[in-house]
Amino acid sequence: MMCRRVLAIVLIVFVSFAFMPVEGYAGSAVQSMGDKASRGLVNTLTGFMEIPAQAVKGANRGVSMIDNKPTSHTAGMLLGVMRGVSHGAGRTASGVSDLAGFWAADYSNNDGYGQMLDAEYSWEDGTYHSLTEPNLMDGIKPIPMKGIRGIENVVLSPLAIPGHTMLSAKEDGNVVKGLFMGSWYGVSHLYDGAMDAATFLLPNPENTVGMKFKNDKPYYAMEEALK
Repeated sequence: MMCRRVLAIVLIVFVSFAFMPVEGYAGSAVQSMGDKASRGLVNTLTGFMEIPAQAVKGANRGVSMIDNKPTSHTAGMLLGVMRGVSHGAGRTASGVSDLAGFWAADYSNNDGYGQMLDAEYSWEDGTYHSLTEPNLMDGIKPIPMKGIRGIENVVLSPLAIPGHTMLSAKEDGNVVKGLFMGSWYGVSHLYDGAMDAATFLLPNPENTVGMKFKNDKPYYAMEEALK
């Protein structure tokens, strides 16, 4: 049963590509899917490296409230280990999501949604993102926003099918194109939303590497068709 569902999704995706202009999504489809699967595999296999990496980063940062340097670095290392567990789980989860959903369209980016991982890969220094900057309320706001985005996409994903069908019929009279595009977008919104909702407490990459939605909202095509 699962195998049939996967094959059905893959068929929808590739038939959808057949209707895309060569200079549009179709031209970069294979590259985008490959990039997403590749990053997913790497992050799945190297998520555990966040623990020693964050321990080192934490030791180097230290704890500003502690004046004694050795104590500050030791405390920073311990906090880094805890941060590493969280980031390791988030990196692994995002890796599995990318790898299993390499076929799915992606959001334009994750800016404002979820706590950000420091870097694309666990061995890179990247940028330290604190939950208390600029203040605690603003720092933690992206975490529930990721969950809300996930629920919104799961609930509203079915609107992509009639929306794109109607929009394609309106723009160029190609109902079949809209049906397949809507089906691919709908399943992608459902998948991405489910992953967001399931992992909203975990950090995630700032950038997405898969094929991008034309618009991140699952209902945008419906709005455009009804204008």
